Amino acid sequence: MAIDTVPPLIAAQLNFLLSHSSFPVKVEHMWSGCKNPSLLDRFTLLIPFCLDYLKWDVIYNAVYPLAAPDIIFGPEDENFRPNNEVNEAGDSKSSKNCLADWNSKDPSRLLRLVVELRDAYMTYQKKRVGEVDDDRLKFELSTMFLREGIEMCTSSDIDKPEEVRFAVPLLEMDINKLVAGSTWKRPQRVYLQVMFPVGKKSPSAPHLKLVSSAELKALFSVDDFKLPPWLEGMCMAEYLPTLEEMLQAQIIDAVSSIEVRRKFIMVLEPLFGRPLEADPVFCRKATFLACSGVFTFLVHISIPLQFPKQKPTLILQSSQHFISNGAPVKSPLLTDYRWSPRWEASEMAGRIFDFVVEECVNFKKYCNESMGGQCGNQIGSKFWEVICDEHGIDPTGRFKGESGEGLFDLQLERINVYYNESSGGRYVPRAVLMDLEPGTMDSIRSGPYGQIFRPDNFVFGQSGAGNNWAKGHYTEGAELIDAVLDVVRKEVENCDCLQGFQVCHSLGGGTGSGMGTLLISKIREEYPDRMMLTFSVFPSPKVSDTVVEPYNATLSVHQLVENADECMVLDNEALYDICFRTLKLSNPSFGDLNHLISATMSGVTCCLRFPGQLNSDLRKLAVNLIPFPRLHFFMVGFAPLTSRGSQHYISLTVPELTQQMWDSKNMMCAADPRHGRYLTASAMFRGKMSTKEVDEQMLNVQNKNSSYFVEWIPNNVKSSVCDIPPTGLKMASTFIGNSTSIQEMFRRVSEQFTAMFRRKAFLHWYTGEGMDEMEFTEAESNMNDLVAEYQQYQDATAEEEDDYEEEGVEEQYEG
Repeated sequence: MAIDTVPPLIAAQLNFLLSHSSFPVKVEHMWSGCKNPSLLDRFTLLIPFCLDYLKWDVIYNAVYPLAAPDIIFGPEDENFRPNNEVNEAGDSKSSKNCLADWNSKDPSRLLRLVVELRDAYMTYQKKRVGEVDDDRLKFELSTMFLREGIEMCTSSDIDKPEEVRFAVPLLEMDINKLVAGSTWKRPQRVYLQVMFPVGKKSPSAPHLKLVSSAELKALFSVDDFKLPPWLEGMCMAEYLPTLEEMLQAQIIDAVSSIEVRRKFIMVLEPLFGRPLEADPVFCRKATFLACSGVFTFLVHISIPLQFPKQKPTLILQSSQHFISNGAPVKSPLLTDYRWSPRWEASEMAGRIFDFVVEECVNFKKYCNESMGGQCGNQIGSKFWEVICDEHGIDPTGRFKGESGEGLFDLQLERINVYYNESSGGRYVPRAVLMDLEPGTMDSIRSGPYGQIFRPDNFVFGQSGAGNNWAKGHYTEGAELIDAVLDVVRKEVENCDCLQGFQVCHSLGGGTGSGMGTLLISKIREEYPDRMMLTFSVFPSPKVSDTVVEPYNATLSVHQLVENADECMVLDNEALYDICFRTLKLSNPSFGDLNHLISATMSGVTCCLRFPGQLNSDLRKLAVNLIPFPRLHFFMVGFAPLTSRGSQHYISLTVPELTQQMWDSKNMMCAADPRHGRYLTASAMFRGKMSTKEVDEQMLNVQNKNSSYFVEWIPNNVKSSVCDIPPTGLKMASTFIGNSTSIQEMFRRVSEQFTAMFRRKAFLHWYTGEGMDEMEFTEAESNMNDLVAEYQQYQDATAEEEDDYEEEGVEEQYEG
């Protein structure tokens, strides 16, 4: 809670208490007792006592801040009378006098009051413990438990307590002075928590536990300390000296081991370089920067307290790869390297360095398999899972169907659009899965629908593209492309009337961008009159996989402008925002993202797969959405947005679907349609609904938001209706928009590209694969031209178009 919302006099006393108290007081929460809730005048203090906390409410009056506060004790302390305890302790200045002489302008008053009440509470608890009828306890009290600093209390049962608890401070040594450079503000102590069972006929051994502050654990972990055994008939007067002797020896060893750890970090520096981050006081950890080619990563080394008896643990962290919540990709704990405590420090450091050199190869592969280098295959396999469910096909390829009037016929009527029927009655997807490394292929094969794909249609290499577009397009990918095209030809031969191709890939890595665009260009050469639809995952401004994403994306867009017909633009940041803001998922996974993408892909293709009232296909879609051939990059959205497993609880009307579908927060790419104008748009509705109602809603959207549509393309919103809803929903809609605002994404990537290309950063990784700088220049120019074209048509008006037509007529006449 912000302290500036507390009245100044109260704030001054609270600040003084928190900063000057000799024991660590905490404020649990604050609230207001005034009509104005912004004035916070009461709070709960957590006051340490007997290795636990007392919870006392402090009640001020913000209207009369000069008045002394009321203190409300916990319900278990209803018999606590502070005035009586102080007077019985022989203190001439009673708690009553302290409050009677209250001065709100003195900032130390609250601290004095808390200290006085805590002392009174200690007296109260000592009195209660002394009244417990237990011979064993009385003996312990008369011997060792009278030493200075011991705190004690009974259990909450006042009349018949079951145990008495003690906090015994150990060691007289000043631990703060032992550790050079320590920033501890309070004296560090180790306590023995003793819990004596009372009221039992036969005495039993106490429960013992070592407790220390969190700060001290950086030097010495009490959890690792083995308490000496409690022997039968032993008392605390005999036990404590033995315990303190052992404890002191271990703390001194822990202090001396700091220097050993410091020397170890020093011998790591010549191998890794100066640490980016290190623990200067306790030398428990160090972080170094390492690299392997273009791949950079951090090496986190944690050094145990028992070093060198115990080996350090390592964690590798990529500086270029991130998981779904934005956190960097990290390796598991690494300890599988040779180690001996008898080695010299230099030998230990050398073994760790050699291990990291070997392990970074595996870690690089681990990062790529965790991220979108195999993005297209992950999205594609999820798409097949969704449409298998919609068509009633089980993971073995068998048709199971759904009960209900006519559903069997509808599921099978156009199933051959996406499936081949084999001789055994199995339906096999018309899919080709390619990658430059086997990792994702193996995971798809072992997945729930892995057996449904034709085994010959898995085409993969072994080397990977290393996030390098040139490797995917010119070297590694070029070696594999003929094998992929052979599989594509076989699938084409099984089609009666080939409509087109659908490609899922990412533009940030090496395989999806480089080899993906190579495949698209080869298919374009071989089948020039067939439609090419892509689902392309663009690099995100906040969720970045690799540092060379701007290069890979720009080189890919250069190809997509020329060789693709329709590009559905997606990016991870927009998908994360949908998961966080709309679906309220605290930690979305790639499975959640793929769920959203597959729902959109299913919606785009539903009218190819099912009959409908207003049928559409890829070519009709292109004719209606693409006014100029280069402007074929579409924003997509889906409604209703649901998290995985919650579809059955969502039911919307056509107006609600329409409103959510056009909402900018539903767009699956990081561009805001409110910053541009729609050239064209398409709305694909699914479920049983009236075509008339759909048309009315579309017209209503255009009339209310006319400024967001170019006026020189009339009737530029196309709608279609498919009778079959997605699994688990009664109605749904998919949105495809050709908006000039998508230039935001291209402009952002172009700026990042230019910043690196101007310095020729990372360029050698591409030229080393045979690329020429001129290709980079051409790609940059093509991207900038694309941005300029979108801006030109965003600014164009109907009047300007008329002027252009008149000028053209005059020129013809003059000619």
